Formats: sequence, C-alpha cells, structure tokens
Amino acid sequence: MPHKPSLDLNKYKPFILPLVILCLVVFSGLFLLKPKISQILGVRRNLSSQKTKLAQLTTKVAALQGLDEVELEERTKVLLGVLPSQKDLPGALVTIKSITSVAGLELREIQVEPGEISTESAQPEPTKKYNLPFLEFKITVGGNRTQFGDFLTKLVLTAPLMQVTTAEITQADGGAIEADLKLDVFFLPLPSTLGAVEKPLASITPQEEGIYQQLSRISPAQTGTISPIQSGKENPFTP
Repeated sequence: MPHKPSLDLNKYKPFILPLVILCLVVFSGLFLLKPKISQILGVRRNLSSQKTKLAQLTTKVAALQGLDEVELEERTKVLLGVLPSQKDLPGALVTIKSITSVAGLELREIQVEPGEISTESAQPEPTKKYNLPFLEFKITVGGNRTQFGDFLTKLVLTAPLMQVTTAEITQADGGAIEADLKLDVFFLPLPSTLGAVEKPLASITPQEEGIYQQLSRISPAQTGTISPIQSGKENPFTP
C-alpha cells in the first residue's frame, strides 16, 4: 500500500501569526471605518441637498427682487381691506351703519350671532362659507324701494366683503318698506406658515388677476361713530 505524504505544518508556522494579525487588523479596520464611511456619505448627500436648496432659494430671491415693492404693498392693502386678516366686529358695525345712512335707510335693529364673536382659536370648527370664515349679522332697515336698492348696490361695492343671505321684506301703505336681512361679513386669517424653499414662487394667473381687479373696485365705507341703535335686547345693567 502506497504511503500518503503527511502535510508538514511546521514550515507554515512562521506565516500563521502574521496572517492572523493581518486578518484581525483588516476586520478591525472595517468595523471601525464603516460608521465613518457612512457618516461621510451622509454628509455628502446632505451637502448635495443643501446645494440644491440654495440654488432654488437663489432663484426665488431673484424672482422676488424683480417684483415692484410699491405695487405689492398697494395690492396687499387693497386685499386686506376687502378681506381683513381677523374678525373686526367694530369695523363691520361701522360699515353697516355707514351704508344704511348713505342710502337714506333707517337702521332699526342689528344683532350679531353670539358664537361668531369669540376668537377663531376658541372654535374647533369655525363657521365657513366659500372656504372663508365670516361674521353673521341680522339687521332690520326701513325706507322706500329706491333707498333699499341703493343700499344693496352699496353693500356689494363696499369693503369688507359682504353678502346678503336672506331677506324678508314687508311693505306698508304709502310705499314704505321694512326689511329683515341676514348679512355675512367675511374675513381671512393670514397663513400660519410660509411656502417651502424647494417650491417655486407661485405666479399670479390671469384668472387671479381678474379677481383682483374686481376686488380693487370695492372701496372702504366712510368712517364715523356708531349712534345708539336697538340691539334687540335691553341692557340689564342700565338703571
């Protein structure tokens, strides 16, 4: 039977220890360097993202610099007059009183819905119409048909934006009329957040420009003091 030569490991002994040390160094290096490599790659990705956002922001700044600051201020003033950024109960009362006075009507009674006077933050679901929050008034006016028609015309052309929702008209002998109206006075809170940096600056569409031109024809009412009017309920604290 032939004799199989045995593997002589003694001649490999000088290489075993360096090989083990080399393997340990390699594996230790990979274990220690992997987090660093991941961190470096993450920084590079973040840097690339920041460069993209910087380019987008630069484009936005250039677009903003091309706008007319005076025109923007004027347009903002017009729009805030038509749609105030907050509930303005005294201003709405003055406006309604002014319109009825200029039209020659007698403002006999005015009421405000109690739930609409509180701040918007106190209402979990603010009352909205056309996606706009509003104050609701109930008024009673008296006069003739011509005066009432003039009142409705002025109501449409006077800021803030208002709408008659219901009207009950009774006519007496001699052509005098009395009308019970419900009015919605709209407002629009300012946005709580600005647009994201990566989003391009929105431009005004022709349709939006047309709406602005219509709103710009609405002028504020003549200011003045509110004379005492019947509120529908006497003040219990009045002696």
